[in-house]
Amino acid sequence: FRYKNYKLHLKTSSWFSNVETHYPPLLFDLEIDPSEKHNIADKFPEKVEEIKKIAIDHLNSFEPPESVLDYRNSKEF
Repeated sequence: FRYKNYKLHLKTSSWFSNVETHYPPLLFDLEIDPSEKHNIADKFPEKVEEIKKIAIDHLNSFEPPESVLDYRNSKEF
């Protein structure tokens, strides 16, 4: 989820790996770290909670579609 200059990762994936769930989530300040190399979640737990609340409120505002990541990780390829 992106909010202002922040990006919060609850899950990540690459083309060569399965989905990885992050708990606690990863947080990056894209203004100073556009390559997302330095996780700052432990330094800014209040920002993590703020963005999570915004994301949850958004997700609760509609019926989400089936996850493409779940399909990609299935054996049906």
